[in-house]
Amino acid sequence: MKKFRGKRRYFKNLALEFKSFSSPSYIDSDDWFNDWHMHPDFYGHGNTSLRIRKAHLRIALFALQDMQQKLQEKQMEHQIYMTIALEDASQDAIHVHTPNPVGTPFPLERTQSLPLSTDVPEWITELFPHNTYTIYQSKEEFTDYTEDEPVSSMLTLYHIFPNA
Repeated sequence: MKKFRGKRRYFKNLALEFKSFSSPSYIDSDDWFNDWHMHPDFYGHGNTSLRIRKAHLRIALFALQDMQQKLQEKQMEHQIYMTIALEDASQDAIHVHTPNPVGTPFPLERTQSLPLSTDVPEWITELFPHNTYTIYQSKEEFTDYTEDEPVSSMLTLYHIFPNA
């Protein structure tokens, strides 16, 4: 695998990109989100190193907290959470969902029936402590369409919701 160069600039630009999602120009009280999501580690750099994966998740965590604060300031009813795919860093994501004209139920039904996780890896609980976040777990099948032939795999997903 090719060496990951330019990390300082890469993470600075990633932090700026994620900070823009909670800017007043991005969140307007007339806007809505239909399970909008953004992947902090789109290219899967975190698959090679836990340190790099945690750096991506820290940026996503700050964005999640900032976006939640802005949504509360705008008094928008919302559901915000993160998913962490244990086996693939490129599938980690921040999700935002609000009541919307598309007709997608609010709150999302699939997140309402998730079982609480009992065996969360320590590196996740370091970033998302149990006194601040509730962590649910599921197994889901993902299909990667970026390959010549689509590749399916089962992933362990941790759904992380801020406590109210």
